[in-house]
Amino acid sequence: MDSGLNGNVSYFLAEGDRDKFEVDAVRGEIRLVGALSDRDVDHIYSLHVSATDKGTDAKTVNSKHVWYSG
Repeated sequence: MDSGLNGNVSYFLAEGDRDKFEVDAVRGEIRLVGALSDRDVDHIYSLHVSATDKGTDAKTVNSKHVWYSG
């Protein structure tokens, strides 16, 4: 784990269904916003989360998360 500003990371939902999911900017936790409706059942969601450190030469890492609501 980095220290100083390089160890200070913020997370955000770079791509995905923002009206259904959110990402905690500090912890990086992906959360469902509200309840899913009947038409959301049997659906695949693809979310892209980015994490960026606050160092002088800031680095960003991206990850893809796939969630199936069955």
